[in-house]
Amino acid sequence: MDDDATAHVKRPRILMIGRYMYRTNLPPLDERVAPYMEDDHLGMDAEEDVAVETLESGVLRCEIDVPRALHGLVIGRGGAKISGIEKDTQTRIKAPGKRSKKTTFVLEADSMENLDSARTRLQLAMDDAMKKCAPTHFVSIPLTSPQLTEALDTFSQTVMQACGNSPGLTKELFIDKASFHLTLGVMKLFTEADIERAKELLEGIRRDCGELLPTTDRTITIRGLDIMQPAPEQAHVLYARASLGASDALQAFADAVAARYHQAGLFDEPEVKLHATLINTKFRRAVTAGRRPKRVAFDASKILQQLGSHEFGTCALEEVHLSRMSRRDGEYYIPEHVVDVSCADATATPAVDAEAMATAATAEVAETESGDTDVAVERGESSAALQQRQREGDDALRQRSGESVNWDDEPGCG
Repeated sequence: MDDDATAHVKRPRILMIGRYMYRTNLPPLDERVAPYMEDDHLGMDAEEDVAVETLESGVLRCEIDVPRALHGLVIGRGGAKISGIEKDTQTRIKAPGKRSKKTTFVLEADSMENLDSARTRLQLAMDDAMKKCAPTHFVSIPLTSPQLTEALDTFSQTVMQACGNSPGLTKELFIDKASFHLTLGVMKLFTEADIERAKELLEGIRRDCGELLPTTDRTITIRGLDIMQPAPEQAHVLYARASLGASDALQAFADAVAARYHQAGLFDEPEVKLHATLINTKFRRAVTAGRRPKRVAFDASKILQQLGSHEFGTCALEEVHLSRMSRRDGEYYIPEHVVDVSCADATATPAVDAEAMATAATAEVAETESGDTDVAVERGESSAALQQRQREGDDALRQRSGESVNWDDEPGCG
């Protein structure tokens, strides 16, 4: 016989909202109602701490925290999605207004059933929006030793001299030497709580680095070329192989890191295809401003034939970074947290300097974005148009602070 506390999980309730049927394994709100407290609200990761307020008029009210990055997609073009939820569930939903720094949506209904239905629909809209959003952060091993930096310059020059006539190959496709790295995984972190969770996992990697990296040889060797696609004539990503000497220790370490983040629900995959991207067609510049060009492949046949066993050099495995998907010109990606894995008693290095440099720009971005959703609704903008306009605003701020605005230069996009 099912325990009452888990019955809603083993036997999901069926919700009829308009002509649509939904299954939900969340208990009804009236089974989760806590005494009203001014600061309580319904958060994405706090579904058991719902605070429902009963107004003097008898109307029921609760709040749901929606990360700012998701507002445009949740509201929909011209407010269509929110209006649809309101109509189907007979509720009223208030999104944060212009210049508001709040991220909570206020739900009001005349019955607990309608409030529960609206909350379920809004949660589904958030889940769908998260799937559509691009990754915001990634975990990586920087490959920025002086030897490798010089080797990348030499490699790009050699390739263009010997293989520059290869179809589709242009100099802009080469990675910026300041951002050369091994990607261990990408993720979407929309809240401070998400970021703290990712930091804690990285701290666990630091504490266990002696176990995860049993080898005493922690010198990464970058040698040999390969491509992601099966046909060299239609290549999009050319990369270099990386290893710790002749062992598989580096791959094992990368897989161990990925497995921990995957188990925590932050990485999509529990394993890593370890590679150091050298050429990527995503770096191809748009011909028309504001338009992302269609990815055009290049012919890597000659490069693989002539330089397939090319040796770049070495780099000490010292740090693992949790970084944002953005960087400043000539610098590595902006770190959220850095840990030292060079020895068993390694220590953490909080990314204080990078955060301090970005504080002013971040504050301006937050203030600028606060009214974007309402403006988009008034203009009837699509979510894609809203995101593009927000990016343009971010770009202007980042240019003032010296941060790169190349949105195509995404880690792990190989």
